[in-house]
Amino acid sequence: MGKIVPELIKLYLVILLLTLSAKSYSIDSDKQLYELHQDLQTVPAEERLPFLEDYCKKHTQDENYREFLRFYEEEATRMNNKHHLGNALTMLGRHYYPVYPDSLKRVINRLKPIVEENKEYVGYIDIWALYNYSLVWEGKNEELDKSANALKTYSQQVNYAKGLELADLNMAYFYYTNGMVDEAEKVYLDVLDRKIKRDSPLAERISILNQLFHYMTDNKKREKYLLEADEQINVFKEQPNNSEEDKNSVQMYEFAVYSTHAELLITAKRFDEAYERLKQLDSIPVPQSFREERLMAIHNLYFSYYFELEKYDEALLHLGEIEQLVRKSRNLENIKVMLSNKRRVYIKQNKFEDLSRVQDELIQLKDSINQSNFQEKIADVRARYEMDRLELEKKEMEIEAEKTRSQATLLFGGCVLLLLALCGLTFVMRSIQRSKQALREAKEKAENADRMKSAFLANMNHEIRTPLNAIVGFSQLIIEEVDPENKQEFAQIIESNNELLQRLIGDVLDISKIESNSMSLIYKQYETCQIMKELYNSISLRVPETLEFILDPCEAITIETDRNRLVQVITNLLTNAIKHTQQGHIRFGFERQDAQTLYFYVEDTGEGIPPEQVDKIFDRFVQLENGTKGVGLGLAICKGLITQMGGCIGVTSVYGEGSTFYFTLPLERKV
Repeated sequence: MGKIVPELIKLYLVILLLTLSAKSYSIDSDKQLYELHQDLQTVPAEERLPFLEDYCKKHTQDENYREFLRFYEEEATRMNNKHHLGNALTMLGRHYYPVYPDSLKRVINRLKPIVEENKEYVGYIDIWALYNYSLVWEGKNEELDKSANALKTYSQQVNYAKGLELADLNMAYFYYTNGMVDEAEKVYLDVLDRKIKRDSPLAERISILNQLFHYMTDNKKREKYLLEADEQINVFKEQPNNSEEDKNSVQMYEFAVYSTHAELLITAKRFDEAYERLKQLDSIPVPQSFREERLMAIHNLYFSYYFELEKYDEALLHLGEIEQLVRKSRNLENIKVMLSNKRRVYIKQNKFEDLSRVQDELIQLKDSINQSNFQEKIADVRARYEMDRLELEKKEMEIEAEKTRSQATLLFGGCVLLLLALCGLTFVMRSIQRSKQALREAKEKAENADRMKSAFLANMNHEIRTPLNAIVGFSQLIIEEVDPENKQEFAQIIESNNELLQRLIGDVLDISKIESNSMSLIYKQYETCQIMKELYNSISLRVPETLEFILDPCEAITIETDRNRLVQVITNLLTNAIKHTQQGHIRFGFERQDAQTLYFYVEDTGEGIPPEQVDKIFDRFVQLENGTKGVGLGLAICKGLITQMGGCIGVTSVYGEGSTFYFTLPLERKV
């Protein structure tokens, strides 16, 4: 109890400071709502809700927009108008979509009975599709599949063709984000064809073409869809009576078409055509809310255009405009890109004094970014540790409360009857013993967790600083070095440490996902023999000529698994075998263990594992040699992945003669 009171006082002070800092915002917000309420008093009762709907639509960029929507929702509820209540919730769902997916889901659940009563399904289905996009971002693949199919079924029931198309677009976006570009293209084209057949608004078709030219990786296809979108935009402009909403959307698509096409033309060195596109960009009206973003994009394109034409003075003029924008926004990544572009120009112009100044600023900026990212990660770990500690103290209080209640029960039983008192005493003593045992176990668990977290932070601090110090140090040396060979050597050292740092961060993210049970696996049917042959072809290029690299004959067997994770595990085991084997052979393959299980193995004739290290080889940060490059997370990740896929992993080794790493996997996914 004595530990908790100071913490509660600190929490109270933090809340008080936050309340005081938000006071001015609350006053402004209340003032705007008061003025809206006053304006509403002059509107006839039957026009109040249409007035509020129009007011909210005009203030979508206002910082108090959510408060306006809530006021609109409260008024619609008070007047029992289900049509406007549905509109208010639909607008609230669209507001939540970019950053609050959980809140969006709650809005969808509230909206469903209202739209079914009103028979107004359009807004409900639209925000349902937006929620599906948020599932793609979060990697919730199984939930996305169920939700998209449910959206299709619901759209068919209410006879809303656009709902079916939205569900297909959700899946197309899923294909694109998972690298299946051809599958995504097929779905987009199928949806576009259906929109043409049902004569949907041109703005919807232009939207599909916009997604196609953004997501295609083949430049010829991208230009094809760009030109098709350009043609449709010109047709749209010639149509009379287009809505303001459609006009605004098409203006955004027009900017995307011209800017993307200009970028492609500059890359292809078709400068005359690129210049025409850039001039067209200048003629597109710029909404105030996107003004700085649009100006940044245009100046970046002009910079690329003049840089490729070797007109470096003109390129620097546009970089100057970009610098004003990025320094005003204080976006460190954008400042870094701008400075990197300046460095490119100064190198071309042989302006070494300016180059040195920019290089110094870049080094300082990279240090700031690295330090900021590192501090954010450390703060996140510390915050999680504090939450665990508070949870433990809460459990201690609950145990103390339970102990007090048990003692009270004992006293009450003693007052009733001696026999009952004796029975109650026995019961309470056992309860106290169990409580003490639980407390001891909880304390030991907390102390172990604290030691593990401290060790993890210490290891991470050391592992991150090692490559980071090398990168920072040699980055400064490479600027001052004159000898080209030394510069090349320093650049290789920087590149090597950069790869090590990236691999460390990737491994830490993987081990974090595994330990928090948030690693998502995508199961499909695969031909195991084909996977092993592909692995042999890719790994054999990295095997020294002194080693014999052997893939044992394999039976054609189909397995239901996550292909990427299976390849990751086998690649890791093969890479370790190559690292620790100087002569002899490396052999790998698989065989049936029984009717439902496959047995995979990687055998080498390398240095083997010391007996005292065998039991710890799959722990985090374990390395057989201190001088070996790496962070000691690879085998821990392998163990976590195999366990999550329903298998087991192990090793047999004779020190000085070699090792065999093996793991088993079920042929079919375990539900």
